[in-house]
Amino acid sequence: MIGSSHKLKVSDISLDTIHLCAMNGAITTMPLSDAPDVKPGDIISAFVYSGINGEPLATSQQPAAQLGECANMKVSSVTDAGAFLDWGIAKDLLLPYAEQRRPVEVGMRESVLVYMDNSGRLAATSKIDTRMPNTTLDFDPWQAVKLLVYQRTDMGFKAIVENRAIGLLYKDEIFQPIKTGQTLTGYIKPLRDDGRLDLSLQLPSRTTSSALTQVLLQYLHEHDGRMFITDKSSPNEIYAAFNASKKNFKRALGQLYKQRKVIIEDDCVRLNTKD
Repeated sequence: MIGSSHKLKVSDISLDTIHLCAMNGAITTMPLSDAPDVKPGDIISAFVYSGINGEPLATSQQPAAQLGECANMKVSSVTDAGAFLDWGIAKDLLLPYAEQRRPVEVGMRESVLVYMDNSGRLAATSKIDTRMPNTTLDFDPWQAVKLLVYQRTDMGFKAIVENRAIGLLYKDEIFQPIKTGQTLTGYIKPLRDDGRLDLSLQLPSRTTSSALTQVLLQYLHEHDGRMFITDKSSPNEIYAAFNASKKNFKRALGQLYKQRKVIIEDDCVRLNTKD
C-alpha cells in the first residue's frame, strides 16, 4: 500500500483528520486541509507514504515518483541523516548518505529511484545502477520509450528507460543539446549480443523520413497550408518544432517536393494545392 496511489473511502472525519479505508481494510489518515470538502462515504484518490515511524499516511498531492519509479528532484535540505528531496508532497524524501552516488548540496537536482528501506519507509537512491538492470528482453527494436537522462559518462549519457532499465546514449550520436535530469522520448536500438540497451534519439533515416513527411503534411494542413520553418532554419528551431534533426527534416522535405506536394519558397513552404 505504501508508495503508491489508491482509491480510498472516507470512513470518518475527526477534528482536522480524515480517516481513510482501503479495499483490503487497511486504515490511513490524511489532513483535512488536503480535502476540506469531503464527507464520510466519499471515495478519493490519495498517495500513501510512510510517516516518521513507518506508519502509512495519505495525501491528495501526487509525488514526482512513486515506489519503484525514478524522477529528477531538488535537494531541499541536508542533515546528519542525509539529504532531503522535494518530491511534491509535504514530507520530503530522504536520500541517505549511503545511497548517494555523489555528494549533494541544497538547491542541486538529482535523479533518484524511490525504494523502501529495511524499516518499511520510503527513501531515495541515486545509485540507480545497483537497483535497476541494464539489460532486458522486453523491448522491441526501435520501440519509442520515455527516457530520463541521469548521468554523463565518457561514452555519452546513461538514461533510465520506462522506469525499468538503464540504457546508453552515445555522445557521437547525439545531435541536440541534452542535460542530466531531462526527460525525453528515445528509441531502443537493436539489442546487442550481451543484451545491453543502446539508445537513440532518432529513428533510422529511412523510417524517420517516411514518418516525418506525414508530420510535415499534417502541420501544413493545420497552419493554413503554410510553414515558415524551412531548410534554412536552424537545427534547434527544427528540432523544437518536429523533434527531428535538420538532416532528416531536409530529406523529408525533399521527398514532399519530389512528390509535388509542397512548393518551397525563400521564406516558407506551401502546400501545392494545384496537384
